[in-house]
Amino acid sequence: MGVCISLIVPVYNSEKYLEKCFKSIISQSFKNYEVIVVNDGSTDNSAAIISKYSEKYPNFKGINLDFKTNVSDCRNRALKIAQGDYIAFCDSDDYISPNFLEILYKNAKKTNADIVCCGHNIVNEATGKVKSYKYHLKPGIYENPKALKTLINDTRLNYYIWDKLFKREILFDNNIDFPEILFEDTIFSIKAFYFSKKISVIPDRLYYYVRHNNSLVNTISIKTINDYLTAFADTRTFLEANGDFAAYEKSFRLHSIRILSVTLKNIYYVHKKNKNFKNIFKNSRHIISAIHSLTKSSPDEIKDITEFYEKLEI
Repeated sequence: MGVCISLIVPVYNSEKYLEKCFKSIISQSFKNYEVIVVNDGSTDNSAAIISKYSEKYPNFKGINLDFKTNVSDCRNRALKIAQGDYIAFCDSDDYISPNFLEILYKNAKKTNADIVCCGHNIVNEATGKVKSYKYHLKPGIYENPKALKTLINDTRLNYYIWDKLFKREILFDNNIDFPEILFEDTIFSIKAFYFSKKISVIPDRLYYYVRHNNSLVNTISIKTINDYLTAFADTRTFLEANGDFAAYEKSFRLHSIRILSVTLKNIYYVHKKNKNFKNIFKNSRHIISAIHSLTKSSPDEIKDITEFYEKLEI
């Protein structure tokens, strides 16, 4: 019998969290799985911790990169060597329930779902308080186009990849990997849902997402805004390329309202961080124009998104 699940963990300077993450992984009630850990050129003690677990546990595979790339590159490298019939993801500063893999796998086999989505818990790093979160969608089996329409809205289903189990053939048969941008999980999930016939949603909250206290003012940048809009544009481009934008146009347009709201708020944070509001109205107009162009009916009318980026001035 081959490996049932490949669990992929990208790591960068995570020594503070790795022990808890890895202990939650080796404590799984489900035993037929491999763990592929890709160390993205960490400069702390992460490599030593990875080596310790790789030496002790045969199903741990550690890959150490000599230089930093990005989380997408790490996951893509792991996907290339993954042997599992199903693929799962875990971030190195998070952790999982002991029955995370078992519940997801059993549901996938029982329902023959291509993707299984579970709920998750949000952990406040500073206080340790845990807040439960489950999808605002009735548990059950969903087929397309309903499943993808729900995902595109990013409300009752979200783009996160770490609270999902993906059937291997969906990813590999359709050459689905991660683009090297922030919000890389957006188009990855869009493509995976698009090519899936069945999506299973379960109420179990099995993943623990650790929320850090980095303020938006410190983390939002022009690159963040650019990549956020790129992910949105990639969704439109992908649906157009497959001749299916019309089927999802309503959901896409509704989601554009949220994209606009978030992006305008973020451009304010960038100006605030730089203590320079000189070009805020100019930048805001560029943002509105770019998002509007992406929601037009004709793909020929979509402006070059890179042209929009070059117009931003701080």
